[in-house]
Amino acid sequence: MDVDSNSGSKLPVPLMASVVVENLPGITATVVLLTTLFPKPFSYLAPVGDSLALILMQVFFAVIGASGSVCNVIGMAPSIFMFALVIIHLAVILGFGKLFCFDLKLLLEALQQPVEWQQPRGGTP
Repeated sequence: MDVDSNSGSKLPVPLMASVVVENLPGITATVVLLTTLFPKPFSYLAPVGDSLALILMQVFFAVIGASGSVCNVIGMAPSIFMFALVIIHLAVILGFGKLFCFDLKLLLEALQQPVEWQQPRGGTP
């Protein structure tokens, strides 16, 4: 099979990619307009689109993660863990407060209490 790489009917990959990138907003607007105006014919493509989106999202995360450093991840892990702990604390306090019908002001004061420094009664140590 003889393949001519300089064929006049084929675009080079960088040129083809630049053409797609330049036209991407127009292509996106056209697809959104068509799916909004004619939802029934495009509804059959929804499961395929969900699967393709999931695969592309995983590829994106893999590419972003591949450029990361293990040392940076280990260095950032305690901060991320503490942030998650604060968010879980917030969710638990507000959830139980809503369940037991506590006042929101009281709940917010309860959230702040573990964070504040415990001062002696005189105000200075």
